[in-house]
Amino acid sequence: MTALLTRTGTICPHIGPAPRVVHAAAWRPGTLACPACRHLLEPGPLEENTCDRCRTLAPELTPGIAAIGLVLLAFGLCDACADAIDPTPTRPTRKPRR
Repeated sequence: MTALLTRTGTICPHIGPAPRVVHAAAWRPGTLACPACRHLLEPGPLEENTCDRCRTLAPELTPGIAAIGLVLLAFGLCDACADAIDPTPTRPTRKPRR
């Protein structure tokens, strides 16, 4: 976020002043891309197997995405980090309808 606010970040040319969904990736901080330019967020060979939480190399990562307003933030977690944050709710998030 700091890179974008200080204008040192990278924004694809299709993102304008109108509100729209944009993509970001934990492994590419300071970069925003429109849906057509998601390829700008492709991880490099080293990042492809690096956990975005603890930064360790892992043979496989659990992919995840978080919606922060209109920004969809992609990330990958090693098994230990995925178990530690477990985004699965343990109880319903709203009351059932009658």
